[in-house]
Amino acid sequence: MTKRICVIGNAELLSNSTQFVDNSEVVIRINDCKNYTGLSGRKTDLVFVDNTGEPARRLAVNAPFQNQELFSHVDKFVFVRDIKVHRRFLLATEQERYLNLIDDHADEIVHHNEILSNRTDKLSKKFNLDVFRAIWQERKRRWIPGPFILPSTGIFAVMYAVGLKEMLGYDVTLIGFTFHGWKGHPWSSEKRLCAELANKGILSIHHDK
Repeated sequence: MTKRICVIGNAELLSNSTQFVDNSEVVIRINDCKNYTGLSGRKTDLVFVDNTGEPARRLAVNAPFQNQELFSHVDKFVFVRDIKVHRRFLLATEQERYLNLIDDHADEIVHHNEILSNRTDKLSKKFNLDVFRAIWQERKRRWIPGPFILPSTGIFAVMYAVGLKEMLGYDVTLIGFTFHGWKGHPWSSEKRLCAELANKGILSIHHDK
């Protein structure tokens, strides 16, 4: 039987994926895990967390990870953004006005949610650079217009899952991804990048009915 990684986005789900998700070897959810319901199962191994800007401040103030029922079995809370890489990109693209969006709130999130240090991790500088480059190359290849301020937390989770596939040979399935949201994320590029990965058989995208 093929082993599987599920990456669960935060778009509303209309169909029930509980059995599919809970029978997966690795389940990754994003930020406040809006789809932690009966429709997307209960298994959660990794939570990918935006450690910058307003989303991070909300995660600190609201402290959702204190909910033991939801998060007591999570292996790691993974903070996605390397501040130096993000700062370099904004300066290189003459978007200095957005530097206030990348203040790091990881310590506040850990403190207010009472997360033990051995349950946190952070994506590396190299990984951050690889994600930026993948999106930038997609934009250049397709000549995609529109803003590109910061990659979404979701695309970091997707690219991480793809890396696990390369190491472990697992299938990768995305559920709850519509590639819509804050206007500063490069949704068109991220959608095309994931579609290209799907075309190559590297992942599959579950399209909700």
